[in-house]
Amino acid sequence: MINDFCHSLRKSVDGSLKIVVSLPAVIISNTFPVERLMSKKYSTSVRLFFRPFYRFFLLDLFVDKEARPVLIYAALLITAGAILFHWIEKWGWLDSVYFTVVTITTIGFGDFSPQTKLGKIVTIFYGLNGVALLLMLFDQIRRIRVREFNKVNELVTDELKQRTELDES
Repeated sequence: MINDFCHSLRKSVDGSLKIVVSLPAVIISNTFPVERLMSKKYSTSVRLFFRPFYRFFLLDLFVDKEARPVLIYAALLITAGAILFHWIEKWGWLDSVYFTVVTITTIGFGDFSPQTKLGKIVTIFYGLNGVALLLMLFDQIRRIRVREFNKVNELVTDELKQRTELDES
């Protein structure tokens, strides 16, 4: 398990081994723990139990190598926005993250709004980037869900063909 999170094993100056842990190692790793959980190694009932959580938290996008950059971009955009609004508007961290997510998703409750001119200018460009990000996320979700649907459709079609062949013989 620890190998999943270790970026490298390095020798320090005194000769002892030092484990260097980094988030990019987990992101780039092919043996991401969630991917193993959904593999055929586990029973179907275990996979069916975890599938709603897997999809709700977009972990299937995180595991997919094509979709991973979009999720990383989303995380960076939310983080950068939270830092900017925390600094510009003097909001708390939770309020800043909340505002960035509400802005990106175009919900716009109106309970928070920038009061400074700089905050308003940043919000304009942040909102435009948020719409582009949302479209990219929707496209990745659609691509992955369609691929999963096609796999299930093929399995069902093959099973039906086998059953009709058995019935005919």
